[in-house]
Amino acid sequence: MSIYFKIKYEWQSLLILGILFTYFTHLIWFMNNPFLGNPLQPQTSPEANLFFLLGYALLFAAGNLFRGESIPENSNVIVSTLLNCIGGFGLFLLISLAEFQDNIALNQTIASILFLGLSIAFWMREKSRYSTFFYAMTGYSALSVAIIARFPEPESLVWLGWQSLLVVSTAIWFRSKFIIVATGLVYVIVGALVAIVVKRFGASEHTA
Repeated sequence: MSIYFKIKYEWQSLLILGILFTYFTHLIWFMNNPFLGNPLQPQTSPEANLFFLLGYALLFAAGNLFRGESIPENSNVIVSTLLNCIGGFGLFLLISLAEFQDNIALNQTIASILFLGLSIAFWMREKSRYSTFFYAMTGYSALSVAIIARFPEPESLVWLGWQSLLVVSTAIWFRSKFIIVATGLVYVIVGALVAIVVKRFGASEHTA
């Protein structure tokens, strides 16, 4: 309903409240609704609840993506986008790590595709600066988690290095200085980690 009224009447504040209450409600459900006197414990099923989170993120993003052409990317749009990324991906990652680690690489890859797809949609539709940035960085973060979960060290660090090159390439397409600077810092950190791990790994082999 908040998305419907946002698109129809441009009630941006209602969308922000909808985002906050929706993700908070999902978190309460995941913790077994302790406010009703239930014991505090994470829900172990169904795993499909993870994809409800991605569904929320997609719907809330649509609320901004299909806003009126006369409505600029103002502070309300930026705040709602940021909250959607934090709430959607934050809970998705938290629940994945807490209860569904077996499929974390696949699930995070799916999340990465969704958020990167949203960043592309915002760029193609309106050449957005901020929404494109937030959704892109969220997608890259999900991809990083997928790589770390899928590949052991030091192989994962090598894949993260290649990912940084991919991120820079898309950042150039988006013409986003924010993504380039943020990714540049990440690339330097990853490069340093690779050097440290390879050095230690090589030293261990030499000792053996």
